[in-house]
Amino acid sequence: MKISINEIVYLYNQKALTWKFYENALVLAQTREIVKASRSEIFSALLLAFLLTLFGLLIIIGATLKETPSFWLNLGGYPEELRAILLVAFYPAYGIYFLWLTIVTLTAWRLLRVFKLTGTVLLLASGVNWLLLAISTTIVVWNNVENLLQSLPFHYHALLSWVIGAR
Repeated sequence: MKISINEIVYLYNQKALTWKFYENALVLAQTREIVKASRSEIFSALLLAFLLTLFGLLIIIGATLKETPSFWLNLGGYPEELRAILLVAFYPAYGIYFLWLTIVTLTAWRLLRVFKLTGTVLLLASGVNWLLLAISTTIVVWNNVENLLQSLPFHYHALLSWVIGAR
């Protein structure tokens, strides 16, 4: 039989419970409420971790497409709407991802002191997502650094010059 905290207090006020039984029942009911709360917090943390990781994977896909010359030249049959969305939304989405990841990491660090399991889940997810952010940053920056080291133009792609030269 499950009984709520309010019902325990009501029974005690009606003199239906002894003080000792009241204390024990109250502790059990509070423990059950804490366990219920921690389950929902862990579920929320897992959902947040999943959404953050999904967003990070989308950023990596966007970075890969952004640095693929065939994507911009329509050699792979990509829809024009996707190119337009990527052109306009990649850097704002990248900034939102960075900000969201920073907030989640700081929150996880603070939660670690009070809610150990929830904080640990979020901190582990943050670590994975910082790795995803580093991968997407490397993808976006690598071609430009390579071009600068070879004294080529900033956004130079070999395939792009090959296609233009073929005309």
